[in-house]
Amino acid sequence: MQTDLRGSNRIIMRKICLLLTLLSLLQLSVAQRAVYHAQPEKLFNQGKEMFLEGNYAGAEDMLSRFILESNDQRMKEEAAYMRAVASFKRGGEESIALLKAFLNNHPESIHRHPLYFLIGSYHYDRKEWETARSWFALADLDYLTLTDQEDYSFRLGYTELQLGNYEEATRRFGLLSLNSSRYRDAADFYLGYIDYTNSNYTAALNRFQRLKDHPDYREEVAFYTAQATFFDGRLNEAVQLAEAFLVQYPGSNHVTELNRVLGNSYFRLGQPSRAIPCYERYLSSTAKPLRGDAYFLGLSYAEGGKHEEALKMFQLAVGDADALSQNAQLHLGQTYLKLNRKQEAQMAFEAAARDNFDPQVRETAMFNYALLAHETNFSVFSESITLFENFLREFPQSPYTDQVNDILAETFLTTKDYQAALNAINRIANPGRRILEAKQMVLFQLGAQEFINGNMNRAVDYFNNSIAIGSYDPKARNNAWFWRGESYYRMGNYMQAASDFRQFTLNAEPTNENYAMGWYNLGYAYFKQ
Repeated sequence: MQTDLRGSNRIIMRKICLLLTLLSLLQLSVAQRAVYHAQPEKLFNQGKEMFLEGNYAGAEDMLSRFILESNDQRMKEEAAYMRAVASFKRGGEESIALLKAFLNNHPESIHRHPLYFLIGSYHYDRKEWETARSWFALADLDYLTLTDQEDYSFRLGYTELQLGNYEEATRRFGLLSLNSSRYRDAADFYLGYIDYTNSNYTAALNRFQRLKDHPDYREEVAFYTAQATFFDGRLNEAVQLAEAFLVQYPGSNHVTELNRVLGNSYFRLGQPSRAIPCYERYLSSTAKPLRGDAYFLGLSYAEGGKHEEALKMFQLAVGDADALSQNAQLHLGQTYLKLNRKQEAQMAFEAAARDNFDPQVRETAMFNYALLAHETNFSVFSESITLFENFLREFPQSPYTDQVNDILAETFLTTKDYQAALNAINRIANPGRRILEAKQMVLFQLGAQEFINGNMNRAVDYFNNSIAIGSYDPKARNNAWFWRGESYYRMGNYMQAASDFRQFTLNAEPTNENYAMGWYNLGYAYFKQ
């Protein structure tokens, strides 16, 4: 009996041990499952803590491990957001891909607006202004932190400025100037720059004045203050500001431009000798000078007698068809003349005369072109006359009119093409004395030709017109009386012939080759009556 009892106890003990073993295994399994579930959450918490502390590399590592191990979709979304931002903050090459992947996977997430801002900032940093603006436009300001709201407003304002949208940029910077202590100075600077760009120089200078001693902006402010003063026409003050800038900031990127401002200002102040060294420093630093300043330097060289140097500058000033090119061509022609390079001068004058941006320049160029065509025989004679005729027709009140008339008169008197000469004279609206003198001689010569050809009536008409002009050329008028008398005599009109011979003998000099014949013919005319 006792033996049975001991056996029964052993069985009970084995069962108890088995039960205890099973309970231990069960507790171990539960504990293992608890540890398993706690491990990803620990990764998340550690990653988040690192993220908030700015340890972005560590945060990215922890959060990446969490995303791989966790099945909690809500927490994985949060982790993916922080991982993408951490990658962006540390400048990771894959950061934009992570940001965009998050947006693709979670298009309705409340985190999308900060990510729009970050992607916009990425393109902003790379000066990809259009792309930056398109991403900024997606972000709702209300979903950003206060710090990010200020950053957003400034970056979007600067982006609009770079894209030339000054009105929108002004709105953004204006709000920052009023409400942001962090961005107030930067906003005021760019508001001043926008005023400067829009030619609101007084407003720009007022903005810049507040920042003139600011360590971040004083160099730029000094430059734009000099520029704004120059563009506002206050040249003496601009010279002082530019000179002071060059002394204070000799290594500035603005040195070239302010040398140009100095050269331009000195020239316009009537000091070309002081303009030249400033312009030469400007030219030494730029491959393509502004045409207007090349023109001013050319004028400065020309005034100092440096004609070869002036030529180079005037050539640089010639560009598109405009008033500046027309003026530069005129001065090219005048400079070539001083160097006795007449053919090149004529070509330059012709180019200046083609345009009418400045009528006074056209007038001077046309006159010089016609004069050179006449002097050099570059054109045939009839073309030279046409040039002078066109000039007188277009500029009848020109100060060159008398000189043109003198040239035409001399030309008409030396040519034997009397009909062409008369046609040219008749096209002159306001002929001067020399032209009328030439016309009187030409009419007489045409009458003489008709007389020789036996056309007495036509001869008389020409002689009539020559006599009617007056006494501009007394010899031509006296000869017209003589030969008109001959014409009337041959036509049988002896009374009129006698009258003309009498006028001839009364007015002609005894040295006239027909003087004796005039008396002889007068006697015959009386005899025939």
